Amino acid sequence: MLELTVQAEPRELARVRARVGEALRARGRTEDHRWRVSLVASELLTLSMLQGNETGAVLRVVELADGTRVELVDGLAGDAAFDNDSGHLVTRLASIWGVVREPSGTRTVWCDVGRGP
Repeated sequence: MLELTVQAEPRELARVRARVGEALRARGRTEDHRWRVSLVASELLTLSMLQGNETGAVLRVVELADGTRVELVDGLAGDAAFDNDSGHLVTRLASIWGVVREPSGTRTVWCDVGRGP
């Protein structure tokens, strides 16, 4: 649905929210759903930056039958910790989340946001 290469810089957060919101609007998603998914996307990037990402990442937004999956792929070695404000927002807005470590050295931090409230 949407894949963006983003820099690990605070100025990217507004662009992420805008692009995700536009993509979801084009798919007919509700304003509430667009807001929640856009916020989760920017908070996953924030989480990556707080954990030491200084280069960039790939953000993916994927349509699911019952919601939207957001994935952030970065090159950090550690598991994502959801124990700060950004992580808490993600875990409150998402129905499920996790981290996948790839043999290539990348990690994918992902979460699903349901269509309902």
